[in-house]
Amino acid sequence: MGAAAWRRVALAAACLALAGCGGGEQAPAGGEYADAVPAAPCVPSQLDDPAYAAPPGASTTALGPTAAPYELQAPAGRPRGVALVIHGGGWVGVGTKQLAAMRPDAARWLARGWATANVDYRPCGQSLDDVLALHDLIRARIGPDAPIVAVGASAGAHLALMLAVLRPDSVRGVVAMAPPTDPVSLGRETVRDPATGAQTAQPPRDLAAVWRGAFGDRWLAVSPVRRAAEIRARVLLARATTDPLIPAAQLDEQRDAIRDAHGSAWVRHLELAPGPVDFPHATVAPAEHDRFVRAEDALARPWQDEPPAAPEAFPGWWGAPTG
Repeated sequence: MGAAAWRRVALAAACLALAGCGGGEQAPAGGEYADAVPAAPCVPSQLDDPAYAAPPGASTTALGPTAAPYELQAPAGRPRGVALVIHGGGWVGVGTKQLAAMRPDAARWLARGWATANVDYRPCGQSLDDVLALHDLIRARIGPDAPIVAVGASAGAHLALMLAVLRPDSVRGVVAMAPPTDPVSLGRETVRDPATGAQTAQPPRDLAAVWRGAFGDRWLAVSPVRRAAEIRARVLLARATTDPLIPAAQLDEQRDAIRDAHGSAWVRHLELAPGPVDFPHATVAPAEHDRFVRAEDALARPWQDEPPAAPEAFPGWWGAPTG
């Protein structure tokens, strides 16, 4: 099954988690927002391929044992930095099929001359903990100077933004494709129903409930909108205009919060018109996807124009045989 189909599987995994929304035990009180969003149970969905194999030449061991699998690839020469690639799935859909779905995103960064770490994670609130742990393993091994860019789709885009919040001195760039950015506003916004063309609040409201159920007491603390002042990275936000899950306002709020906190920040928000090319939750026109890729190029430009700052060798990843 191709990457396009598995991006749909990721959305389906989120929908499975959303099926029980509106009921279940409430998360701990959140002050004035205690009743803003109900907590839905966080129900993991393991999406593994029995025939899974890492890409040719990729390492699945160079970082040592971790809580979830990963795929490490590197360009032919010394990398310009590391792209940490994070899949979606509503914080619940995890597994090797999710890794395979993100390989086209990793490939774009490999083509730019970056090493890539395409990572999985455990479900629910452990997702953020695992992404942080993998980031920290990489940063400890590559030193302080090599840039790390976090590239995420859907819930993975939320995790990428939170990585920039929690590691502001390390994460230099974020590419957030269709990110949910604030659970309270998400719970009251609307998207276009692809079946009827009407605006509906149900999918965003359900996703907000899964957010709260996944992160429990942390549900407001893991809003990258509310913590935008802590983000120092260059940020690219992008969404298909026909996205049936993530409202455009989620990206607007993130962009505006970063600009309010840092007037000179590099932050872009793209709305991509529909067409046949796969994008998180929907499809976009070829020219629109090209526009998105050019925006990624612009985000990466400061490091493309400088000598590589990554170490000459990372045993098992680059500059030496993989393992």
